[in-house]
Amino acid sequence: QEFKDFIGTYIHMIGDKISSYKGVVQSFWGDRVLCSFNASRQCFSHAVNGFNAAFDILQSLSKTVQLSVYDVSFDGGIATDLCHCGDLGSSNFLKFSIIGNVSLLVSRIERFAARFGHQLTIDHKTQKDVIHVAPLRILLQ
Repeated sequence: QEFKDFIGTYIHMIGDKISSYKGVVQSFWGDRVLCSFNASRQCFSHAVNGFNAAFDILQSLSKTVQLSVYDVSFDGGIATDLCHCGDLGSSNFLKFSIIGNVSLLVSRIERFAARFGHQLTIDHKTQKDVIHVAPLRILLQ
């Protein structure tokens, strides 16, 4: 029960951070979170908002002692591109989904981050959009 409570708190915090940057949590898969920025909730600079949300999540989680106790880590991937989104499926089952090459790319980026111990990995397009924000955020931590 203690672990379930911890995970609930962890997921709640992540959802709040994503929402505060105008993102929308699409789904939780175990310890993975898929979210979008500018897909169902418009925001001006979705790449910067996604980066800032991920950065804030990392900072909050670095202060959480239970992560090491429960062997939970956070690694993330951010990719920016056009996609199709909306309630997709059949007449029997509709779910808000994101479809497009960017979905596959971000999945691969996240796996790369996890495999090689990187906390946050971003694609080239996102890097161009956040290059003015990233060094400042890293210096201020």
